Order: sequence, then C-alpha cells, then structure tokens
Amino acid sequence: MMLKYLFSLFLVVCSLITIPVLGQYSSSDLKQIKALAKAGNAHALYQLGQVYEKGYGTSINYKKAFKYYEQSAKSKYDSALLALGNLYETGNGTPQSYSFAVNYYMAAAEFKNSVAYSKLGNIYYTGAGEVPKDSKKAIDNYLKAFALGDKSVLSKLDKLPVENDANKSLLGYIFYSAEKGNAESLYKLGKMYETGKNGVSKDEAKAFRNYFEAANKEYPPAQYELGKIYTSGLRTTNADVPRNMRLAVLNFIRAANGGVEAARKELEGLTLDIYVDKNNPDYIEYISKNGGENMGARYFSLYKNHLTGKGVAKDANKALEYCQRAALEGYVPAMLELGGLYSKGTIVSMNQENAFQWYQEAANNKSDSAMIVLANMYSNGRGTKIDTEKAVRWYLKAAGSTKSSIAGQAMFQLSKYDITRYINPDDLDYVSYLANKGDTESQLRVANYYYSQGSEKAVHWFKKAADNGIVDAQRNLGYIYLKGQLNVIPDVRQSVQYFYQAALQNDVESMKELAILFSQNQIPDEPDFYSKGYELAQKYLQLTANDPTKRDTFIYKVIGDLSTTNKDYSNAIAYYTAFIKSYKPESNTPLKLIKAINSRAVAYYLLGDLTSASTDISICLLELDQNRQHADVRQEYVKLKGMYHYQEGRIAYSANNTTAACEAFLKARQYGTEPEAKYLQNCLTSQSSRF
Repeated sequence: MMLKYLFSLFLVVCSLITIPVLGQYSSSDLKQIKALAKAGNAHALYQLGQVYEKGYGTSINYKKAFKYYEQSAKSKYDSALLALGNLYETGNGTPQSYSFAVNYYMAAAEFKNSVAYSKLGNIYYTGAGEVPKDSKKAIDNYLKAFALGDKSVLSKLDKLPVENDANKSLLGYIFYSAEKGNAESLYKLGKMYETGKNGVSKDEAKAFRNYFEAANKEYPPAQYELGKIYTSGLRTTNADVPRNMRLAVLNFIRAANGGVEAARKELEGLTLDIYVDKNNPDYIEYISKNGGENMGARYFSLYKNHLTGKGVAKDANKALEYCQRAALEGYVPAMLELGGLYSKGTIVSMNQENAFQWYQEAANNKSDSAMIVLANMYSNGRGTKIDTEKAVRWYLKAAGSTKSSIAGQAMFQLSKYDITRYINPDDLDYVSYLANKGDTESQLRVANYYYSQGSEKAVHWFKKAADNGIVDAQRNLGYIYLKGQLNVIPDVRQSVQYFYQAALQNDVESMKELAILFSQNQIPDEPDFYSKGYELAQKYLQLTANDPTKRDTFIYKVIGDLSTTNKDYSNAIAYYTAFIKSYKPESNTPLKLIKAINSRAVAYYLLGDLTSASTDISICLLELDQNRQHADVRQEYVKLKGMYHYQEGRIAYSANNTTAACEAFLKARQYGTEPEAKYLQNCLTSQSSRF
C-alpha cells in the first residue's frame, strides 16, 4: 500500500512540473526535473530537452536536447515528437532530414497537435530537401491546423488553390470555407454545432449565429433552420433569441421559395398575411410559385366558409365563385365538387354536360373517384354520348385504385364486358387489370414496365409477383434493395431475404449474389457467413456444371475469398487460379483479374510461400499499370497502387529483405497508403536516406 501511495504522489508531482520563465531558472528546479526524467517520466524528459534546446539555466546543447526528446517520444509524447521534427528540420543536434522531420510531425499530428499540422503544411508548401512541394498536402495540413484553432495558417491558405485541391470532406475545409463566408459551409457548421457531431462540441448559440449568417446569404436550408429557432425561441448562456413568429414565417417562406419542402409544410394551415405584408417580395414569390395547389386550397376553403356561413356571411354565389376559382387553379377536390354540384343541381342549375366536363378534368388529373364516375357516364350516356370503349378504359384505370371501394366497383363493372373486344391485350391498363386479379405473369409484366420507367410502382408489383413465387420478381427485388434503386432505402437484409427466396427455387443468379455478399461479409449480424456462402457457391457450381454458358467464373474468386476467410489458403489459391485461368480479355473486366491476382498473392503470403506471393504481386502491379486507363481501373488506380506496393513491402519484410521492403513502403506512401508504425520505425532506423 505504501508503494502504491508513493507512486500516486510521484505522478501528482510530475503533473505539477512546469518550465520556469527564462532567466528565473534555479538549480533546484533543474535537479527536480532531472530526477523525474531519470525515472522515465515523459513530460520531464521533454522539459529536459527544452532546457538544453533553449538554454534555460544552462548552456544550449542541441545534441542533449535531441537525446531527451527522443527518449520522451518513445512514450508517444506529442510535444517531444514535434520537437524532434523541428530538430530534424533545422539540423540542430542531428543531421538535417526533412523526410524524418515530416515523419515526426505526422506522428505528433496524430495527437491533434495544431503546430505539427502547420509545420507539415509549411514543408509541403515550399518543398524542402528530399520532400517535394505538394500543394494538396500543404492545404490539407493547413486546414487540419485551422480546425484545431490555428488562425496563423489563413494567410498561407489564401495563397493556395484551396477550392481546387482541398479534401472537402475535412472539418478544416468547412471551417475555412465558413470563415470566407461560404453559405453552404456556414450552414454545415451550424448543423455540427447544433448536433455536436463530427468532432464539434454542441453549442446552440454558435449554431444560431452560423445559420443566421448563411440565411443572410440567401441559403434556403439555413433559412429553414432559422425559422425553426424563431418558432420556439432559444435560451442559452451565450444567446437569448426570443420567439418571433413573424421572423419564423418569413424565413420559412424564403426557404420554401428556395425549394425546401419541409419549410413549405411548416407553412401549411397558416394564414400567412397575418405575419407577412402582402406586398413583401418573398411572400409574392411564394404565392406565385405555390399558386396551383395552395391558392386552390385557399379558394376551396373560402368556398366552404361562404357555403356554410362559417366566419363570413352565407353566400351561395360567392361560394360558387370561389369553388370555380379553386378548380381553375387545378385543385382536384374543387373539380369533383363542381361535378357533383352540376350533377345534382345544388346551388346551380342541373347540367350533366358541365358535370361531365369537370369529372373529366378531375380524372385527367388522376382522381380515381372521378374515373369511376366518368366511366359510368360513358357507359350510360349521362352528360355525353355512350362510348363503351372509353367506359371500359376508365373502368380499367379505376380498377387500379388503392381505394378498395373504387377498385371493387370498377372490377364488378368490368366483369360485364368482353374487355379485349375494346382494348388491346397488351395495353398497360388491361395488363394491370389482370395483375390486380392475381395473374402472376401480368404482375411481372407491369412490374417490368414500371421498372423500365424508373417508377417506384415497380416495387409494389414485383412484391405481388414475388409473393406468388415468381423467381424473376424475387431476384429483381434483391437487386433493388441491395442497390437502393427506385428511391428504396438500401437494405441488405431485405435484399438477402428476396435472393434467398429465388435461390430456394434454384435460381443460380441469386445464389451467386448471395455467395458474393457472404464472401464480403456484408450481411449484418451473420456469424456463419463462411459456411453459408461456401455452400451456396458450391450449389451454384453444381447447378451450372452441365451448362458452362450459365456459369459466371467469378464464382471461383468468391470461393477463394471465402476460403481465405476460413484460413484454407491452399483451397483459396486453387480457386483463385481457376478464375485467373478462366479470365477472357474480351470480357473487358481487368479490375476483377487484378484483384484476383492480388488475393492469390495474399493467400500465398499467409500460407508462407513468399516466392509465389512476390511473383503474384509483381504481376498484379504490372497488370494495374497496363490497364490504368481502363474506366474501371482508372477510378481506383491510385488507391490500389498504394495498397499493392504496401503488400509488396510486407512480403519483402517477411523475407528479411529490408531494403526492398522499405523501397516498396516508400512507393506505397507516395500513393497515399501509410505503412504500419512497426515498418516505418524499421525503415527509419535502417539508414535509408530516401525514406
């Protein structure tokens, strides 16, 4: 217990040690620091380095400073890593090496050290020694420093092509762009402060200020957020924003004018001119843009009020006028109302021709209620001439209604007709009618039609057909949910469910897709992905054994990946080899070949056959370079180049060929792939001046 107490006391004392102000350094201070440093305290070792670098209470000795910084850096002390980088950069206490400086600055930067990022930016900004000038790296490092609060880098960022070369996903870019007044970045920053996400502390006051600035720059999403804040008000220690519905409505109007649908919904049901002057340009623009639906609804509401006397004097003539104005604005409920008024002779003289015209207008605007009425009118000649073909046509359209009462009426009426006498059997309305009656072939035909049109209706019909066991529908739903097509939210679980339904009916395409998903371990919470994927792949091989034209040889690569996952490297190599041998250049898929060769190299490496692994990775790199202009390869070239050189380095390292390994790791870094720390350390101490 006593030892534990003394050790705790020692840690407390260590945490209290600080460097005295220059010129006020005592021998007792130095003695205390040296004692703690001798005990291995990283902070004290760093302080001792400072003593000798700055000459605090002693003469300057860079070599000693280097020695103590190096000892402190072994504990990953970021200030020591930064100091070592500085000594390598200046050549004080050690031979000058800008590459070594970069490595230490990078190590310090991993601890969110803004000075390290700034120094990295400086080296890449001008280029130094063996480190070439690199505008993109300079910008990214300056942005990271700026995100950590270093505003000194702004003057240098202003001289660089930030908009062209910056990694715009960096938090620093958003901060910088917001600093320059970019409305979108101000809005994004506001969101971060509001939610406390992406490395930004939650601060509602800062969120409000950023939204306010972005809104003043006419950025619609920010205007919407500002409207929400004004709706309820905001009280924090740093801001007091009172509730203000006038400002809330005005900002919602501006956001809605800019296309923010959520803002338009906020305005629904509000009497806007209570809050906003009717002559306000934003209000006028909003009314103009939303004149169809919104003005129609407004006029229709006035029709009801004048018809019933709610809040106004009861006036049938005014009511009719507003109903007509609403219908002329394209408001479908008003069209249906007018059709009913003229049909029954309510507040107007009965006029079946006028009723027919308004029902026809509503039906053409996709009102299923109007469709059934219009079909009846064509059938019995009310308000128009009898036209059986048009009656059947409108009954067919009404039969597709989601309202069971309307669809039921239409289906009943259609049972009275020989439909194909009037309608082409391939007509979409007729095929949809058959599909509604449960004909699976028609369900699939309708689904495929809507799929070709990019319509979400395809999902509904594919599901109908899939529930009836149609393999093509099940497979298509698998792809739709896997890829997130037709506005469907991507859902791997749903995708797998439909692929499995098809696979149970021996659909080889679905089996292959499932095997690929299992080989990539893309199915959430699936612990048995290896055996399930392997079983499906083998079943696929079995079903395609007698018809090679149906077999996609990519399945060999899939089985190879599954075998690698299961550490069956010999089997993996055999299947990778089968895929590589079966590859046909005319398939024009070089990326698949390249990745298969790399996968085989990995399997050889894991099996311990370093010679074969080295050969394969060399072939892989050669194929990658030869196909670098191919559309598929070009997109991934840089990333794969770095990865494969890294793999090349690991193989050489395992073969105890340090020189070749470091050369490969250097190439990997040039392509953006950073080797592990253990490899870097080895290469740093191997006297490689190029690393």
